[in-house]
Amino acid sequence: MRIPTWIAALSSILLLLAAGETSAQSPDHSVTPASFEDALTGRVSLTSFAEIGQPPEADKPQIRGQSTPYAYPPGAGGFHPAYGNNNPGAIWPANTPHSFQPSPGISPYYPPNVSKQQTYNRDGLWFKEILHRKRDYFFTTEYLYTNYRGPGNATIGETPLPLVPAGLGFVNNTGANAGATAGATGGNSIVGFPISNFGLGGAPANFGLGAGGFAGLQRVPVGPGIIPFAILPDAAPLDDATYETTPGAFPTRNMTIFEDVNAHGIRGRFGFMDERGTGVMLTGFWAGLGQENVEYGYTNWNGIPITQDLILANSAGGDVPVSALYGSVPLEFAEGFDAVPVGGETLNQYTGNAQKFDTFFQVMTQTSAFGGNLNLYHEPIYKRKWVSLRPTYGARYLYMDDRFAFRGIDSGLSYTINGAAAGGGGAANQGGNTNVGATFRPTTATSPTGVGLNPGDLFLDANLKSNVDSHMAGPEAGLRYDFGQSKNFSIWGQSTFGLLANHEQVRISGRNIGDPVSFYLDTLLSPNGPDNFLVDDPTDPDDLFDEGFDNRESHTHASPLFEQSVFVQANVLKHVPVINKFHIFESAQFQAGYTLTVIGNVARAGDSIRWKAFPDEPHPDIDYQTWSMQNWSLAVNWIF
Repeated sequence: MRIPTWIAALSSILLLLAAGETSAQSPDHSVTPASFEDALTGRVSLTSFAEIGQPPEADKPQIRGQSTPYAYPPGAGGFHPAYGNNNPGAIWPANTPHSFQPSPGISPYYPPNVSKQQTYNRDGLWFKEILHRKRDYFFTTEYLYTNYRGPGNATIGETPLPLVPAGLGFVNNTGANAGATAGATGGNSIVGFPISNFGLGGAPANFGLGAGGFAGLQRVPVGPGIIPFAILPDAAPLDDATYETTPGAFPTRNMTIFEDVNAHGIRGRFGFMDERGTGVMLTGFWAGLGQENVEYGYTNWNGIPITQDLILANSAGGDVPVSALYGSVPLEFAEGFDAVPVGGETLNQYTGNAQKFDTFFQVMTQTSAFGGNLNLYHEPIYKRKWVSLRPTYGARYLYMDDRFAFRGIDSGLSYTINGAAAGGGGAANQGGNTNVGATFRPTTATSPTGVGLNPGDLFLDANLKSNVDSHMAGPEAGLRYDFGQSKNFSIWGQSTFGLLANHEQVRISGRNIGDPVSFYLDTLLSPNGPDNFLVDDPTDPDDLFDEGFDNRESHTHASPLFEQSVFVQANVLKHVPVINKFHIFESAQFQAGYTLTVIGNVARAGDSIRWKAFPDEPHPDIDYQTWSMQNWSLAVNWIF
């Protein structure tokens, strides 16, 4: 329906009059934001001028859009701040954060925002350097491939007297046989003390005891020292024994049987660097557990533990299932014991001999390490665009757990080695023989018996464990160098020197370390007879060698430290497929590095043993060495 024009005009006039009447009957409210947050979100509230401390006349009505005839304070009305003054220090709207400072506080050159200003001259040009406050935090997680230094070259056992290398012999330089090798009288014999002819002429003479390795050309094989040969007992009745001097038989082994020990570990770093190059770095690592095991022979056959009876029961096929190639351990006699006589003549001044293990020979080494250090970085002492050098100092803790274990089983049988007398070679840790048909196994064997000795009594199952726990802590200082400042590629490294207090705990434990044949023969010839042979329980003949021991020592001393590391960082993860899809790697860097740690005056488990034969006991006897650890690392580094 069409509305007449005059009705529309009349309606408009009435609406305007009604609006004016309403405005005149109620106070005017200024539309102002209640707070800084309301201003940001567009929320407003109606505020009476009387509520904000204005004069009463300020509460008089006013129609929006008209100029006020009243004396309002400057800025009243609209969206101007509802304050009774125009203090330029006041921040509007209310509750504005204090960091939103008015000019000049918002300037980056405002003093609180500047960490350091310095003016300096370089090559005739003056520079003014302004460093703004900035702190970059970093976190690195690394995979470690660890290489521990090997356990050294100590003899497994006491160090025996040196031997003339097998097959070498002594050269006859005089007489009709000049230039010839002295043969059996020289090869694989104890070097001994040389007897000079003082240039008076004559052919070289043979001295010694005239028996195998105890005979030498122009030399006297005497003690003190440990005989490097193992003993083979006579059959029943056991009242004598012989030393097996065949080259390659029952070799003495040393720790070079092991190579360097490898492991897998992890390392983490956390810290920060500020705009001046100062900072803090906290590092913690677990280098991993590395272990090597070398064994010859068996402890059981098809799950059945080996005994002397089991060996004899399986010796009817022409050979006895024992071997002279496994190894032996040189031992130091207990006080008051003498070496077993050879050819009826007492070997005076010798302090021990080797105990053979023809059934089983096993050695194991194990190393692990963990620790951490705190580095504080000083301002650079040398700085260019691509290179900076800065001192660092801090503290370090390192724990090293080093272990060595030995187990050996000897049959205790009386026999003669098949084919070994033909000669051949075999150095320590090898024990081989080049002769065809030389099996180094006996064809027949018997169990020795004698006064107070029953069959099977000489069967020996021996074991020893050596544990060294080293706790090292102390100050360190060094130099850090950075090449390149780009986040796309940089290289940094660190050289550190330290002096650590090293508190070590050494424990030697085990059972049955000794030579039962020498022990029996010595006690057989003693005034009290063979009853002394029953060590633990005189009423139990099976308890002859149940000799357990557990000896401990602790020491504290200083150990020097040197560590060298170098790392390469590159922003390449964003180019690696799949990885670049993960949000966590968006700002991460790839890092690869190498670290070498060297510590002096460290006790090693395999070289901290005094191998004393029963009835004495092995106990700690430390020969300090240099220990080292190498780490190759792959890492992800976050900077935030």
